[in-house]
Amino acid sequence: MANAINHPHFAHSYQIFHRDFRRKISGPDYPRVLRLRFIAVGIAAPIVLVLFFPACVMSGDPRILGLAGNLMAFVVGWHYVKQGYGMLMVDAALKRRFFSASEKKILLVNSYTGWLFSWLAINVATSERSLWELDY
Repeated sequence: MANAINHPHFAHSYQIFHRDFRRKISGPDYPRVLRLRFIAVGIAAPIVLVLFFPACVMSGDPRILGLAGNLMAFVVGWHYVKQGYGMLMVDAALKRRFFSASEKKILLVNSYTGWLFSWLAINVATSERSLWELDY
């Protein structure tokens, strides 16, 4: 179900990201640091993931996949906080109702706190029981 919901979003995002990718990583249009980030995110990370999941299956240790899922939940939550904040700022700008610097800070602190608390709460709740009834 997550794939059906998220796939169109990610497929479109990757099309935007990889458009003119060769120019992004080798042309003078972008600073060197940004070109290195494009290489890391657009080339290295997918290769690492393609190698990681078969290695997890071959290791026979489901804990590794659990840790990867936990890391994914952490990073996705962080991404959604940033994305939600960005959408709020764009909406405010379109309506010409701007937030002050202190209001922006309060919104960010609240968003990151809520995300971090929920991630920690899920970890505490799931650490107290075995999700697959496996003993480690």
